[in-house]
Amino acid sequence: AARFLRDGAAVTAVLLADDLFEFHAVLLQRTGLPKIVRELLVVAPALWWLVRYVREIARTRWIILGFALAGFATSVGIDALGSESSLSLFGEDGAKLLAVLAFAQYLVLTTVDITRSTIRAATGASSAPSPSLGAAPGASSAVAAGGASATVGPAPV
Repeated sequence: AARFLRDGAAVTAVLLADDLFEFHAVLLQRTGLPKIVRELLVVAPALWWLVRYVREIARTRWIILGFALAGFATSVGIDALGSESSLSLFGEDGAKLLAVLAFAQYLVLTTVDITRSTIRAATGASSAPSPSLGAAPGASSAVAAGGASATVGPAPV
């Protein structure tokens, strides 16, 4: 899980830096590479991450990642139209920024989910709600269980 999150954070940093500083349009332009190759150099880490961690992604809130991919596709689609109007540039850059933010949100939520799961596994806590969940504020679990001691988790066998 640590590698998955670390590599995802690195991809986010590359995408965000490219969006903010336009590396593919400014810095990499000096290399003389065609525009499509420059864009692929920026997108390649994300594609590698998606392929490398497809199993892990399938166990997460992947729908947010889908929105990020849709934002990237929208940005590329607007760019492919070739219009240089300010509205077109706003749409392209806005879609890309929203995509990067969705990708970052995906990683934050996934990190929270993994952390909770790890803590639950380390403490042996059950994922089921505690019996005192519906009790009045300030009531102990013994009070919530009608005076008997309440246990959390499966009943002993």
